[in-house]
Amino acid sequence: MGVFGRLHFYFPFTSNEQSENSISSNGLRPNGTSSPYKRHLSLPVQDHMDIFHEILKKKRKEFSPQSVLYIQNLRRIKLITRETPNLQILFDHGYGDIGHWICTYFDGNINHIYDSLNRNSLSAQQEQYLKCLYPFPFKNVFPQVQQQTNQYDCGIYAIAFATTICFNKNPANQIYHIPDMRTHAEQIFLTKTLMEFPSIPKD
Repeated sequence: MGVFGRLHFYFPFTSNEQSENSISSNGLRPNGTSSPYKRHLSLPVQDHMDIFHEILKKKRKEFSPQSVLYIQNLRRIKLITRETPNLQILFDHGYGDIGHWICTYFDGNINHIYDSLNRNSLSAQQEQYLKCLYPFPFKNVFPQVQQQTNQYDCGIYAIAFATTICFNKNPANQIYHIPDMRTHAEQIFLTKTLMEFPSIPKD
C-alpha cells in the first residue's frame, strides 16, 4: 500500500461522504448528481498535490516545490540555494491512521510551517526532507493559523495556505470561509489557475 495508500480517506475530493458537496471516486455526489471533477478524482492524492505544485509555479515562477513522493526517496530532492524563497507542501504519514498535510514557506532565511492542527512540530521524515531541500542552517517557526474543524481537511488547508502565500499574504492573518474551501479547490484543479481562497483578514 505504501506511505500514501490511505490518503483518500481525508483528501478534499473523496472525504466527508455526508456532505452534499463531497464527491465519490465514481464522480458522483452522495445525492446522485454527477460531478465535472471525475477526471481529477481518478488520480491518487499525491498526484493531486504535485499537480497543485505545478499550478502554483505558473503563478510564482521563483518557487520550486518538489514532488511530495520524494519523502520516500530523499536522494531525488534538488537543493534550494540559500536566500531563495520556496514553498513546499509535505505529508506526515505517521499522524494517526490517515496522515497529515502541511504547507511550508521558506522566505530565504526562516522556514514557516503552516499546520492546520497547529502542532508546532515536524515528523522526522519532514525534518529530513527539509534538510535535504535546504542544506544549510535555517530556523523553523510555527505561526498559529486557522485550525481545521474535522479529521480530513488538512489537504484543503495546505492548499489554501500555499495559495495565500502566492498572493503575498500571510496565512496566519487570514480567516477562511470553510463552506467554500472545498469547491474553491476544485475550481483551481479544474481551471489549472491559482485563485485566492475566500477569506477575511483577522482583526
